Amino acid sequence: MALTGNRIVGVNPENGQIDWTFDDLGKEGSQYIVPTNTPLYKDGRIFTANGYGAGAFMLQLNEDASGVRLLWRNKGFDPHHGCFVLVDGIIYGSSHGRNGLGKWMAVDWNTGRTRFVDELGRREVGGRFCHRR
Repeated sequence: MALTGNRIVGVNPENGQIDWTFDDLGKEGSQYIVPTNTPLYKDGRIFTANGYGAGAFMLQLNEDASGVRLLWRNKGFDPHHGCFVLVDGIIYGSSHGRNGLGKWMAVDWNTGRTRFVDELGRREVGGRFCHRR
């Protein structure tokens, strides 16, 4: 899988052929598409998100990994640079919020529903995560 400037592509590792593409990175209603975040993968699902209002989305690979379908989208969760992590079925991260209105957020892995939002005021938030079990 590779994330380009305007799509996600699934590349066959045996022959280098592109098996699938997903072109709807959230451009509608977004200022830019800047795919700086590394997608998360778990159990045949691919999660990624972009800042500038593009938001987050979850894809489901089909059985033979030759295609994907959109499972959910959350336009409010729009991490700018490297700002999300999956812990116990919840994606934690910071939203971009147009360079100054960022928030700490949590989103449900399965549904995309926002679990909480912490309003931090007019400052950009970054991502640093520690998890202790």
